Amino acid sequence: MDDSPLQFDLGRLDPARAKALPIPRVPRASGEAVLVVGTDDEIGRRTMDDPQERRVGIVPADVKLLIDELGKAGVSCKVFAVKGAGERCGFADEAYEKIGAAVVPKAQLANLSPRPHVFHALKEPCGYEEHLRGPFVRIGALHTGEIRGDGGLARLLAAGQCHAIIDGSSLGGFAYRYRDPDLVASEFPLRQGMSWCAGLVAARRVKANRGKNELKRVVLFGGGVVGTAVAYDLLNDSPDQSSVRVTIYDRDAGACERLRRQFGSCGGRLEAFTKNALEKSDLEDADALVLSPFNPGRRSPKVVEFQDILEMSAKAAIVDVSIDETGSIHVPGLEDAGVDDYKSGIESRLAAFNRESRKELSYLASSHLPTELPEFSSELHSKSVTPYLFVLLYMAARHGLADAVESISSLRPLGGRGFDPLFDGLRCDLHNGLAFCRHGEQPLQIVRSRVADVKGAMAALTEAGRAYFVD
Repeated sequence: MDDSPLQFDLGRLDPARAKALPIPRVPRASGEAVLVVGTDDEIGRRTMDDPQERRVGIVPADVKLLIDELGKAGVSCKVFAVKGAGERCGFADEAYEKIGAAVVPKAQLANLSPRPHVFHALKEPCGYEEHLRGPFVRIGALHTGEIRGDGGLARLLAAGQCHAIIDGSSLGGFAYRYRDPDLVASEFPLRQGMSWCAGLVAARRVKANRGKNELKRVVLFGGGVVGTAVAYDLLNDSPDQSSVRVTIYDRDAGACERLRRQFGSCGGRLEAFTKNALEKSDLEDADALVLSPFNPGRRSPKVVEFQDILEMSAKAAIVDVSIDETGSIHVPGLEDAGVDDYKSGIESRLAAFNRESRKELSYLASSHLPTELPEFSSELHSKSVTPYLFVLLYMAARHGLADAVESISSLRPLGGRGFDPLFDGLRCDLHNGLAFCRHGEQPLQIVRSRVADVKGAMAALTEAGRAYFVD
């Protein structure tokens, strides 16, 4: 048997080829910009299926790059790092202090001086962020499928200090086109990097559940970055032609064609089919099911009936990566359930079925699988987000925060010469990520196309007496 790893042409989805976008060229400016590096340590319940978040949004080396590059552009950058922000992924507070950041505890965030222009954390808002004094721009993943009144995003909206909130999951679509064609950049860099990590961890969970030598057939719904990473890991880990077979379903015929082309060297062990939803026959005797359909700014589509997953093999694993946006399994009676009720409802139904059938089906739904690769995923995310932080901080210093947000929202031309095309590409990417923003003295705008749970956002703002409108 040939144990050498297979070589797949993954194109833009391969993190080994995908290069972080560079810092754009800009005309010299003046002024000061202030960044706060947040911690995600309040996310996760410290259990096996939902562990404490360990990643950090930007690592010390890239904070130093930001400070240096802004300095070259005439902007003095002040950085605050929340105490412990990077400790869980190997970046101690001392590493941030060494490159010039001031480390502050959460309790002091309300008294920062100067006040921040930009706050960045990798994941959705935590409760402590409501104490930040603004106005400021918040950039990080949001996961707006469910906005609970006691959740961090609702509390941040109610505090009324944000001038804009940018969803890192939706950010992208333009800047990657401005790269040298010989260097491959990700179209949606923040999301794709973390999705790749999520796929690798999902594959690990599948193999750990059954043992890689016992896996015969794995079904995936979603042929994007997550599905590609799962297939890549499973097929590379077992290059023997008699080992695991992978079947991928996706709603996009183009994605299926890409998968067939990319995995053409695996001896027919990967099949890809265009389909809007799974049927019972697709799952019969499958050893694992990984669900990762994605619909930006919307709840995840339900692509499989709960009753049909019961047809899987006796010890099958179901990994629902799309739990960020309320999951992909349709369960009668749970159509309007929030994430916690949805997960517990599936778990209790599966437990009852296992007792009656003597099967051992398992269900994993975690909204932060990449945290199991904390250092690698943090560094991947950090390199991707750094150019966007540069643009936000540069524009805040050069134009003022309100004008910077207005420029990103309206995409109006910038005055002056010396901006390279990449700068406008990054600005367009930020525009695609705007979920909430203000225009001058107007109320907060909820961008309907990028917020799945608009009613939840409206409820949080109404209860706090904050004015808003929905576009």
